[in-house]
Amino acid sequence: MRGLDVLARLPAMILVVAGLSLIQLRDWASQTDALKRITAELFRRRVEGASPDQADAQADDAPPPPGEYLDWFDLGAPADATLLVEPTSGITSDVLETVETWKRTIGGEHSLALVGDKGSGKSSLLRVIEQGGKDCRVIKITVPPKLVTREAVLAFFSEQLGLDLTRGAEVLVASDATREQTLILVDEAHNLFFAAIGGFAGYRAFMELVNAGTANLFWCAAFNRRAWDYLLGVFGSNQYFRNALPVPPMSDADIQTLILTRHRRTDYSVSYDAIIRATQSPDDYGGMAQIETQFFRLLWGQSKGNLRAAIVLWRSALHSAGGKRLRVGIPRYKPIKGLEKVGDDALFVYAAIVRHENLTAEEVVVTTDLAPGIVHDALRVGIDCEAIARGEDRRYRASPTAQFALIQLLMGKNFIHE
Repeated sequence: MRGLDVLARLPAMILVVAGLSLIQLRDWASQTDALKRITAELFRRRVEGASPDQADAQADDAPPPPGEYLDWFDLGAPADATLLVEPTSGITSDVLETVETWKRTIGGEHSLALVGDKGSGKSSLLRVIEQGGKDCRVIKITVPPKLVTREAVLAFFSEQLGLDLTRGAEVLVASDATREQTLILVDEAHNLFFAAIGGFAGYRAFMELVNAGTANLFWCAAFNRRAWDYLLGVFGSNQYFRNALPVPPMSDADIQTLILTRHRRTDYSVSYDAIIRATQSPDDYGGMAQIETQFFRLLWGQSKGNLRAAIVLWRSALHSAGGKRLRVGIPRYKPIKGLEKVGDDALFVYAAIVRHENLTAEEVVVTTDLAPGIVHDALRVGIDCEAIARGEDRRYRASPTAQFALIQLLMGKNFIHE
């Protein structure tokens, strides 16, 4: 009888074990990026399907957030160190360990390139590294566009380092023995080259400084990924830098922490729109925390973990609800349309912009060798398609939310390469 009881209970035991296994599998899958992207896309469709007419009306009619709130969501690296968020990818510890190894090893590796897309958080990462380098001298340098002649580059670094470098790196070597250990953080290093005749002299001068025979200088330079790929194609390898680390996309938790850290510094409150609440059935409703997590996963999915794009999308999702209240709606993510029909000349223009990260119209004419009329027409079409944007500095860049789609298009047509 006892054996029969065991056999009778066996199906139930199998179901329990299978159920527990499925729960564990679901929990594991929910933490993988691929599954997160799928759930983010499903959430977006549920949000848009809940009441699309209402969503459109809210987006069109509701006033935007006030400027005093938006000021906290500038696209640049925050000047306030308390707003910095260390990525969970571990890249900060990787960089700091490389720096610590240099400090302990006289004459060891003393240069590092950080490589990432526009808006990936390279500038913020340099600020985090700056905060962690308190036991040595730290010099933070941002290269202005476009600094491409040898004379201009040497004059610029002479001013930044307080040395006369007009004759090149020999002064660095001569003064190295008496110098304290110094960490030099160079942001926007891709501004040191220009893809035209004579446009690499500044980059070569910079490399002379980086590769000077010094023991007490460590160079950490941030490059746009597409510019870095192009420089590798021109110079053959990354032999000029001893190490190169890719800056990975931020996680959904990173994006949520970063935005809420800034939001909490304001005196505004946010409420999640009824259209988002409408996607939660009574059975799966888990409260505001769950809605917030799903929203930021949607933001992460649409931005592809890009900090700059996520901030733009967050700003687009907010509407004033009166007083110090804001309502959170659907991020205004618009895939680029129409570029698949443009000619090769226009794509050549966009590839030049992506390769340099930023260019003026005049610089586009020089680097592409196209007629000004063709260039200006391509720029106009790119702006109309919201694929590129013109900043207050008159420089053209890929639009934050269209950057990856534009890159995929250009790679698919072999205008840029990995």
